[in-house]
Amino acid sequence: MTVTTALYFRKMCMDASRGKLMTTFLIVTLLIISEKPSGGDVIREDVNTERSSSDETPNSPVSHNASLSTAESMTSEETTEMSPPTQSTAQTMPMTKAKRNIDLCNEHGRIVCGQAVPCRTDSDINAVYCVCDSDKVFDADARRCIHKDSCKLNPCPIGDCSDNNGASGRTCHCRHSKYGFGFNDDCSVKKDYEEYCEEDGAKPVVVGLQVECACEDYQSMTPKGCAYTYCSNFRYSCKELCESGALGKDDRCCQGWNTNDCTAEPERSGYCNPGYFLDPTTGSCIDVCTANNASEVCSHGCSKHSDPSTPFACMCNSGETLQDDGITCKPQGGCTPTQVTACEQRGGQVCILKGKKPECKCPDDQIMESGKCVGSCSREKEEECTAPFAYCKIFSNTENCACVHPMIWNDPEKQCELRVVTYIARFKLAPPTLSTYSTNMCKSEEEIEKAMLMLYGGSNLLASSLVSCTDEYVVQLVFGNPIGDPVVRRILLCEHERNDTCFFPPSLRVLRGSASVHPENMCDKALTGFLSMFPNHHSCSKRPDGTYSLTCTDSYRKVTKEPLKNLHVDICVGKACNETCTQPGKECVNEHCVCRFDHIQQADGSCVEACNPNPCQNGGECTSTEWSKYICRCPPEYIGQLCEDENEHLRSARLVIIIISVLVSLLVVCLVGIVIVCVWRRRQRRAAENSERQRRDLSKLQHCYDGIQRASAVPEEENTVM
Repeated sequence: MTVTTALYFRKMCMDASRGKLMTTFLIVTLLIISEKPSGGDVIREDVNTERSSSDETPNSPVSHNASLSTAESMTSEETTEMSPPTQSTAQTMPMTKAKRNIDLCNEHGRIVCGQAVPCRTDSDINAVYCVCDSDKVFDADARRCIHKDSCKLNPCPIGDCSDNNGASGRTCHCRHSKYGFGFNDDCSVKKDYEEYCEEDGAKPVVVGLQVECACEDYQSMTPKGCAYTYCSNFRYSCKELCESGALGKDDRCCQGWNTNDCTAEPERSGYCNPGYFLDPTTGSCIDVCTANNASEVCSHGCSKHSDPSTPFACMCNSGETLQDDGITCKPQGGCTPTQVTACEQRGGQVCILKGKKPECKCPDDQIMESGKCVGSCSREKEEECTAPFAYCKIFSNTENCACVHPMIWNDPEKQCELRVVTYIARFKLAPPTLSTYSTNMCKSEEEIEKAMLMLYGGSNLLASSLVSCTDEYVVQLVFGNPIGDPVVRRILLCEHERNDTCFFPPSLRVLRGSASVHPENMCDKALTGFLSMFPNHHSCSKRPDGTYSLTCTDSYRKVTKEPLKNLHVDICVGKACNETCTQPGKECVNEHCVCRFDHIQQADGSCVEACNPNPCQNGGECTSTEWSKYICRCPPEYIGQLCEDENEHLRSARLVIIIISVLVSLLVVCLVGIVIVCVWRRRQRRAAENSERQRRDLSKLQHCYDGIQRASAVPEEENTVM
């Protein structure tokens, strides 16, 4: 609303008593209609127009987080006024567009803005938003505008926070006695308490709801003030103390260490480790508990530790337990074994600590019945939860009617309803340099949850869950009822922008132009669990009005319908087999539609002839049989169900035959060679023998010849003598 329009509204109220109400109302209506939007349907005034009164309600110029500009830092240090609406360009506005803006706000805007906060529309992205003063932001959870520096957006680190119910900046108060005497009324530390701590060499620090005097590292408070007492604490080591620069300020341990060279450890017998003192009478190291000097680290006394490697253990008050370090006492985190046993004997109850007092109770998923914890609902409650898709469930020790996910139980109507509508939002977070809040990895989940709650309101938004948190954050938004896309698209608007950042109170900063949102089809995710309970019974579809319908598939027949809220479910029964089993190659067997004996089932459920196409490989012959669909008659060279494997036995046999043949051939060749050699040698031997025989015969002939000659020569000699 412009300044002029606001003045006319004020005048209208003054003229009402003078009988001029109707005339003034018509004038104001014409002024509203004549306001021309700048940048879509957002009505603006001249950017140079100054705001003269805090009573004027300016329109918020909104840029688009999806594609235009965004975000304004909302901290008290960075508060900047939003540009007021433009008046100089507001000449005329088509009646249809103005009517459309009013219709969108009436239909969707009131869901978020309520009745007290003005509603505006952005026609570029068909979204609605709520207009607040420049020093305020809209809180959809409360359906009102709250101050940028209110307790919700900027809570007090300590103290009671007041902000006039969000209408003004916060004020922190520490007047209550629970905050101790160290605080001023505004929760700052009192000057005299600072001086009190400084007298003991300490500094004031806020611990819980109190201001305490804290000593420096390796120091503790003694009757004389802060003093170095690290030699009493066995958690330290001489090397650690040396490297920290504290060594030498407590001379009861680590004697002989060179503070200029912490790696040069002296002889072990020449010093005592922290937790041990040097006994002057014996010259040996004894633990501080035995030496009665453990009060510096053990406020309630000490005792020998069960672990010989640990010198001692501090004692704790009742209701406290000793931590693993052997020194620190913390409030007891659980029941003792005796208390646990006592609760188990009382009907199977479990022991819990309520404050510091142990109590017995049944587990959360059980109730007490006849003195025992039982995990089943009573008969009366089971009968109450007999609506379709409902069942009885025990949680928080209470019997409740629940519904199959994602439906929700409507207790007044005693039925299940689909009151869940889901959207997927995507955006990129601004760099950490733009925010003091952590934006590393998934640590921003809490910031996102709070921002979505303020953006859409707790009465509309059931939950926001972080799906993934890589470079782009993906968030699932779960609404209890359909609230309309113009409301959901509020995340695309950049109502509070600064540089390249869109600010979503209380602390989320998103890169401008990175946001997107789209409805999630619940048939793909949320309803899959429900569909799996009745396999192949239903087909899921989303209706144009945003509701869902589960209709019977071709194999089932609808007998009735459950018109649940936002979900229409057919109650299906199976059709007779012969009604549905009409596909080629199928037949009914015991009311089950199966493939014929000579057909096989494909991945899509259809049946094809077992031998067409031929599944056998490597020339195998396919033959249909009643007992095994088909068999493959393989050539001798192949084996297997589909003749897919080579016949290794045949291959091996062939290899053996080849090897044997080669060996036999070689053997034959060898034998032939041997025979040839033998024959040759025999012939050679016979030839030699014949030659020798001839030689001997010749020799004998020669000998005979010589004898004959000698015999013929004797008579001649005798004749001569005579």
